[in-house]
Amino acid sequence: MNKTRLPEHCIDFRKKQAIARRTIRETATQHWQEYCSTITQNTNLNKVWKMAKKMKGTYSNSKGIHLTADNKRNYSKPKEKADIMADHFSKVSSDENYDKTFLEHKKVQEVAVATSDTERRLADVLKTKNLTARAVHQKRCVRADSTTGDENSASAESARPQDYINPTNTDFDHLNDNFTLTELKQAIDSLKNNSSPGKDDIPYEFLKHTPNKVKKILLIFYNTIWETGIAPKEFSHSIALPILKKDKDPTLPNSYRPICLTPTISKLMEILVNNRLKWALEKNNLINIDQSGFREGHNTMDQILKLQDEVLKQILNKGHVVGVFIDFEKAYDMVWHHAMIHKAQQVGIGGKTLNY
Repeated sequence: MNKTRLPEHCIDFRKKQAIARRTIRETATQHWQEYCSTITQNTNLNKVWKMAKKMKGTYSNSKGIHLTADNKRNYSKPKEKADIMADHFSKVSSDENYDKTFLEHKKVQEVAVATSDTERRLADVLKTKNLTARAVHQKRCVRADSTTGDENSASAESARPQDYINPTNTDFDHLNDNFTLTELKQAIDSLKNNSSPGKDDIPYEFLKHTPNKVKKILLIFYNTIWETGIAPKEFSHSIALPILKKDKDPTLPNSYRPICLTPTISKLMEILVNNRLKWALEKNNLINIDQSGFREGHNTMDQILKLQDEVLKQILNKGHVVGVFIDFEKAYDMVWHHAMIHKAQQVGIGGKTLNY
């Protein structure tokens, strides 16, 4: 057609091109329908997704990518690559990344925190026993009052010990209450659709369409964990997916960042606890007013507007603005958990929330 450029040749080409497209589309539809008719409850979901991506025209070349470890050796087998990634990700949050001076300080503080935590729990046990004993004594006094008359009742009332009763309510009183059905529904509604589930293979959409009867059973399950402080082992199991960073070498393990897919049931309880914590911290003004990340109704635009406002002010006043931008490497992976727990205790967070 390009050689002759005759109108009749162009028309003939477009007709045959349309026939070819229609044939491909009809064949693809027929093939997809035949494949779907073979799907059963025992069909591997990975194969279904792969077929769906192929039908869509999306292909992955991950099988052809090899990984180069520290020993400069190339690994191409799936198990070898998985072992290298697991070893790399485990080292990211290892103590090996800390400075020696900080490691010594960390060990000393963790021993001190462990000791104080043991003493606190022992004190809680003794306090509980003391409260129980006094409550029994109180009940006996009340029974004696009912039989001896009002005069003896008044004297018994004045004799009751009150030093163990805390008359003031702290701002964290409701933090350790059992979860309500309203909280659970709000947490379920906040789940994002089309998100990948964890090892339990329960999609978020399934929870959103469950009846109230199922939600009530799930609420009992969560409150049992909340009361006992014992969660199923499966809650700590997650699937780590290596995601290639932008413009990075795909053959190097440090070019990937892990995305962990936690079980859906575990994720939902994390949202319940996190909502409680955010509410308590905001209510008690424990979050710096200049913080914009991880807060409801705030985002990075707040900081940009503050910076712009400060720059404009200094331009009008013929002043200067100095900006310092710090990017902490592995900031979340290197969080010192013992220190974080200790800070939570210092502000008054404890009980079931801290145990969980």
